[in-house]
Amino acid sequence: PNLAFIDLGMNDLFGTIPPQISHLSKLNYLDLSFNLFSGIIPPEIGLLTNLETLHLDENQLNGSIPHEIGQLRSLVELALYTNNLEGSIPPSLGNLSNLAYLYL
Repeated sequence: PNLAFIDLGMNDLFGTIPPQISHLSKLNYLDLSFNLFSGIIPPEIGLLTNLETLHLDENQLNGSIPHEIGQLRSLVELALYTNNLEGSIPPSLGNLSNLAYLYL
């Protein structure tokens, strides 16, 4: 698939984020913010190595921030605030040398 941009913010979508999202290998922008997604952030999200923007803020996600996010070397912007995430910030986020905006 050649899909590069997904913006589904503010749509009252619910359920879990499917791990199959990792099949969208050309994706560079993913915004699922301001919805009702619950469950964990799937670790498979770390396979989206072209991702530059990841907005999962303002949902009902729980669990911890997966260390696999540290594999997103192209990531410039990461927003995870206003969820029910717990635990520590994974040290792997230190691998994100292009990260300019971090919203937790």
